[in-house]
This record gives sequence, structure tokens and C-alpha cells, in this order.
Amino acid sequence: MYENSAAREIAWQEANKLFPTDYDYEAGSKDRVGYPIYRSTVKDVNAWISDLNCRLEVNVEQKDHSITSTNVWVDYDWTEDDANSSFMSREEYSKLWGEKNEFWYDWQFKAWVHEQFGFEENLIEIQHDIAYKAVNKRTGEHRAYAWGSRSPEYNSPEWNYCRFKVCDYMYEVVNGVLHMLEH
Repeated sequence: MYENSAAREIAWQEANKLFPTDYDYEAGSKDRVGYPIYRSTVKDVNAWISDLNCRLEVNVEQKDHSITSTNVWVDYDWTEDDANSSFMSREEYSKLWGEKNEFWYDWQFKAWVHEQFGFEENLIEIQHDIAYKAVNKRTGEHRAYAWGSRSPEYNSPEWNYCRFKVCDYMYEVVNGVLHMLEH
């Protein structure tokens, strides 16, 4: 029912700002009370997060032993924004990654980018991670909500992917076409 991973990840980011420590899933909590509970990993810290699907309830014991509860609502206006994350969708990258591609080192990708597009090799920084972005349909705000691994892949001149940075400008090559990403 509540499958919007971007919206839930953004809610968890907000809950993490409120929570005083690291936490772990409390085994059996979902069977016992009907929803997952995450408890503080620090002994003598009475704090937990109840994952109630549409909201995260952050509970923290105060110095006077009272419990402060804060609700972090999952804003389902947040949706994944693949178009602003990359010029190659996750599905297309998964297909490319799943192929038996020729293995290239970063220096080989640098040489290829230099040869194809003229960037100076010593300025090229090959990127292996990607920030997945979300957009709020109501406000238009964009936000990175997760990071993923996305290494360069080369199958052929028409079937390839490489993300790189030159002088703080981010670029992608998708199937031989150069794209400049937001600065």
C-alpha cells in the first residue's frame, strides 16, 4: 500500500535528524505489535522509532524520564525523479550492467572520454556513485534521497555508460552521447 520508496526514505532522513543514537530493528516487534520498531543501540538510552507506514513515530526519553513523541509524516507528494538523476534509467543501466561487458579500468574510460569528447585526461574524475533524486509534486522541490553504485560500463560504441566530473562539472555519456548534468 505504501510503496513510494523516495517518500519513505525522505521521512527516514528526517527521523534520523531527531533520533539521538544509532538504532536496530527490534526482532519480533512486527509480530508482537503489528509494526516494526527500531530501538536505540546505546545502553541506558530509552528511544525508539515506530514505523507506522504513513508516519514514523520518534520516541525519546527526556532527562526527567518523560517521553517526547514526534511524528514524521511520509509525504507521498515526493516521488522518484529518475530524469533528474541520470540520462540513463535504472532499468536501462541494469540491462547494460547485466551484459557481459568488456572490463575497463578508470584510466581506460578517461582515455576513451578524451578521445571521444576532447576533455583533458588529467582533469577527468570517473564517478562510481549516483545520487538518486526525488521531486515533490506539490512544491517542485528536488532532493537527493539515496546513493547508489553506478560504475562505468562499456559494451560497444552504441551501448555504454560513463559518469565523470571535470572541474566540478558533472557529465554522463549514455550510449555514446555526452550530457551535462546540473551544476
